[in-house]
Amino acid sequence: MGSVYEAIAPHGELLRRQALVHGERTCIIVDDETLTYNELLRRATALAKGMYAQGIRRGDRIGVWMPNCTEFFVVHFAIQLLGAITVTINARYKSYELQYAVKHSDIRLLFTTDRIDEHVNFGDLLWQTYPSLSAGRRQGRLHLEDAPYLENVVLVGSSERAPFVPLAEFAATGSLVAESDLEQCAAPVTIDDISVMLFTSGTTAAPKACQLTHRGIYQTWVHTYPEAVKLQPGEKVWVPMPCFHVGGIGLTATAVSQGAAFATSIYHQAAAALRLIRDHQIEHLYPGFFTLILPVLREPDYSKAAFAKVRSMVAVAPFETHKLMQEYLPEGILTLQLFGMSEASGYVSFTPSSSDEEHRLRTNGKPIAGVDVRIVDDSGQIVPAGGQGEIQFRGPNSFHSYYKDAAATDSTIVDGGWVRTGDCGSVDAEGYVYFLGRIKDMLKVGGENVAAAEIEAYLGRHPAVKMSQVVGKPDEYYGEVAVAFVELMPGKEVDAAELIAFCKGRLASFKVPREVRFVTEWPMSATKIQKFKLRELLKTGGA
Repeated sequence: MGSVYEAIAPHGELLRRQALVHGERTCIIVDDETLTYNELLRRATALAKGMYAQGIRRGDRIGVWMPNCTEFFVVHFAIQLLGAITVTINARYKSYELQYAVKHSDIRLLFTTDRIDEHVNFGDLLWQTYPSLSAGRRQGRLHLEDAPYLENVVLVGSSERAPFVPLAEFAATGSLVAESDLEQCAAPVTIDDISVMLFTSGTTAAPKACQLTHRGIYQTWVHTYPEAVKLQPGEKVWVPMPCFHVGGIGLTATAVSQGAAFATSIYHQAAAALRLIRDHQIEHLYPGFFTLILPVLREPDYSKAAFAKVRSMVAVAPFETHKLMQEYLPEGILTLQLFGMSEASGYVSFTPSSSDEEHRLRTNGKPIAGVDVRIVDDSGQIVPAGGQGEIQFRGPNSFHSYYKDAAATDSTIVDGGWVRTGDCGSVDAEGYVYFLGRIKDMLKVGGENVAAAEIEAYLGRHPAVKMSQVVGKPDEYYGEVAVAFVELMPGKEVDAAELIAFCKGRLASFKVPREVRFVTEWPMSATKIQKFKLRELLKTGGA
């Protein structure tokens, strides 16, 4: 791996070291709120002491269920200061998904917030998920049948809602804990220990809990990206992606490791994003997906002057879309692409900044340092340059494992440490990677990975549904959206609007089918439903 990795401390200690060097520099920008390195360390340390006083120790799993906000970063680094594991839970999850994530991850604490109650009331969702919580007064630790490890829910914000514990009250329990206790608790942590666990949709009905090490996160976010854009101390990176995604959590490490600032918003809107970039004179844009930046460029108030300080942008997009965005952007902005996934701690390949524009805008880059990529055909044979097959990779960026799912881990990390991506692609003679589509039964809705099986499993809970199959339908804005084909139980009736309403509020909005089509028989092979024929029906208007 090289001494360069060993010289970097795990996340908690990294923040301590960087605060000594960059203490009064801005570290976090969330809309109109900012945190300096010293402020972030002070608040994270106080909260870590509270967790320590409550018995949290190295390796414990702590859930964070909130949008991008200053407290997200405080909670994340408090967890890291103890050597514990940050379990990020998608802030768009509803009760069905939340119940699974909390139980499966074995979290001992769950941090959430009331700061966006007007958009999403997390407290109401928790009461809906665990009705016993609404009983009233807090009496010691929780005892939930569906979440046996969960001891407390800590509420960030101004409201009080029993049995949740207010953040300030929780942190105050650690007033007598010495900072040396925290340091001793985290001292055994190495960069090969697990730092973050996040949920990623796979080909099964339930999301998988992907465990990432400090080393994996550093490989992609502390070295590859900042080196490519020459990120300097004091510069700012705009990140509209949520922090519960690998991109958000990874770019947090980028900013702290470089003495830079992470700039984001609680609620992503194009007009607000434009103001943030313009007012803070952002130097680097990392939308990740073109759907997060193109609406900003099309805002009525946009002008090239708003992006005058911008030096780089990372956005995955078709070549034609990149050329469209160039018409809006000032000249000279370095635009880069990548091929990535959660299991790669972020990404597998990244376009070198030295590549010509054609390669930067048409390819998904070259394998990052220390990472090998190969293309394997259906028979398991490695294909030559230019051939198509499954993209596989190996290297220090590889995820550690899927928590409590050895079978899925073993089927994904195969002999030799190669990670199967389930994605189709090729590698040319120069080593450039091309992503060509998904092999696995996945949808990509506005940058969100969505397992068709997960939606199908939930639709199957409706008493009128005998069977459902979900496929992706091309969409101009989101890339694709979910469409459900449904066979009803004999004698049962339900219309499309009712089934869509059944999903709303229980599944994240990007998973809710946009259409429901009813069938009485399925296109079959010998044993399986042929989904490609369902996709053909979407094109022809059948079913």
